[in-house]
Amino acid sequence: MTPRRQTSSNRDRALAIAPVVLMVALAFWNAELFGRADEGRAWVRHSEAVLATSASAFSHLQDAETGQRGFLITGSDTYLEPFHSGRDSVAIELSRLETLTSDNARQQALLEQLGPITARRLTLLDSLITVRRRDPAAAANLVREGRGKAMMDSARALFADIGKEEHRLLAERTLQEESDQETLKFALLFGVVATAVISFLVVSRFSRQAARQAQVSEELAKRNHTLQEQAVEIETANQQLQDQQIELETINEQLREQQLELEMSTDQMREHGDELAMTTEKLRQANEAKAKFLANMSHELRTPLNAIAGHVQLIEMGLHGPISEEQRDALDRIARAQRHLLVLINDILNYTKLEAGRIAYTVAPVELSLIMRDVSAMVEPQMTAAGLSFTSSLANDRYVVLADAEKLRQVLINLFNNATKFTPAGGRVSFGVAQHEGDDSMVELRVSDTGIGMPADKLETIFDPFVQLAPAGSPSNQGVGLGLAISRDLARGMGGELTVWSAEGLGSTFTLTLRRATGL
Repeated sequence: MTPRRQTSSNRDRALAIAPVVLMVALAFWNAELFGRADEGRAWVRHSEAVLATSASAFSHLQDAETGQRGFLITGSDTYLEPFHSGRDSVAIELSRLETLTSDNARQQALLEQLGPITARRLTLLDSLITVRRRDPAAAANLVREGRGKAMMDSARALFADIGKEEHRLLAERTLQEESDQETLKFALLFGVVATAVISFLVVSRFSRQAARQAQVSEELAKRNHTLQEQAVEIETANQQLQDQQIELETINEQLREQQLELEMSTDQMREHGDELAMTTEKLRQANEAKAKFLANMSHELRTPLNAIAGHVQLIEMGLHGPISEEQRDALDRIARAQRHLLVLINDILNYTKLEAGRIAYTVAPVELSLIMRDVSAMVEPQMTAAGLSFTSSLANDRYVVLADAEKLRQVLINLFNNATKFTPAGGRVSFGVAQHEGDDSMVELRVSDTGIGMPADKLETIFDPFVQLAPAGSPSNQGVGLGLAISRDLARGMGGELTVWSAEGLGSTFTLTLRRATGL
């Protein structure tokens, strides 16, 4: 072999080996950089988990305190549900927080202080509940001593110190993560450029690669043809499934017809009265189980929804790095969807409580002007944003009715929200109070709108649970159809009634009838 050919052969071998050597070197380098980046991201997620767990633990402690405060004020065991839930969850979250911060001596020192304070605070809450059951006045005196407030202030300060320390670590780890990402980008860019240059030289040197690529393309074309044949087979199978679905629907229709025939056999139904009674009892038990299940699920769903809201706020605050306007708009949509879903879950929870008879009413004289002042402040901004005008004929007239103030406020807010939702821009919503015709002991509260109205044949079902009259997919068709059902049950629970008048194209008027308070 001549020296020239030897040199050319050596050059060919060098060019052939160079990409392999470069790729191996880049692979080791990138593996190291990816490892550092993964470790950095893991520490960032660790700090986020510590912050989220700390916030959750403090939130559960506040829930326990709020539930206990509600029980001390009202004496109702209903308020003990959030107390027990918050009390049990605080210990779990503090244990998880201790595990998460096991690598941080400062955090461990703060937790060593926080644990006993939290335990003493929960013990004090338990003891106050016990004292309240025996002697409400003694419980009030213990509250006024201020021991609980001092413990809560200490716990709040320690939670704040934990948050500050973890925010500091989060900032450091985020900065390190960004540095690692920049290094990784440079390594990837360098690898791409170097590989591209050497690949260009190799392709230029070895033209036979073109023939090999043509062969690969031919093989891909054959595989694509095979995939198309398989797609035809899948389509045929799909058609067969659709035919089977039609057959199932036919069978289902036959079953419905048989069910109608069974329902028409009244004589046979009377002969099986005992069985129907047992079935009715089972259905009642199933309904109670359903209500309990919905209540538990609604309560459990609120926790992750609150966590979603918290994480969205953290992102909006820039704790995970700067965000663009498009990302901020997306976060805003997520927050709105979270709030909307939370309202739906609260409606389901309220309905299940009503259905299970677990709503307590505190009926007392209530001045309408004070209630309307609070309600107007909440609903008028929504009406203004929707392009609606609002008027109230209550003026300075003093009407005092017998009602549960909080329940009355909820019913009025539901009615005003309903009017806002079904009234186009430019319309009007009004509120008026009048004496009930034929019964001086009753007062009528009317919420009227100039919205789309409802057909007469639909008015009988408007107060049924899960009924929605707006077309599916329309902006008005939001919620789960429980607002009016809950409102009517609350009205009846206060000794009143909720009725409706409506006409298509003219609007609707909802009338809440309550007893007038006398002797004031």
